[in-house]
Amino acid sequence: MNRRKFLMNSAVVSGGALITASGLPLMSMPNNIKEYDRRASKFSHRLPETNASYQTTCGYIEDTPVPEYYWASDKAYEAFLDMKFGIRLHWGLYSILQQPNESWPYLTMSFEERQAYQELYKQWYPADFD
Repeated sequence: MNRRKFLMNSAVVSGGALITASGLPLMSMPNNIKEYDRRASKFSHRLPETNASYQTTCGYIEDTPVPEYYWASDKAYEAFLDMKFGIRLHWGLYSILQQPNESWPYLTMSFEERQAYQELYKQWYPADFD
């Protein structure tokens, strides 16, 4: 047994013993995740029943919760929904030549090929790109 696992197990056992000794009820999660979702959170953590992924895995993944897994708090989930998502698109001259690996092939080009590459910007005009 490694040290990290030993410490983790010791902490879990100690915490459980303290909660039991204090008389506080232990958290119990129902066997049905749908019931847990309705009771614990205003957000649904499940895929829609019409989702193809849900339909192929519903009996294995969705209906059998992992007892060690805890959902994010409603506050954290709300903050995530408020976050903005962006994609940075880098579209370079190499796309004209349909080269892989961006501009790295430039390093191995001959002098004539380098000169031709230097002139590519004159042809590169993505008019229909928005």
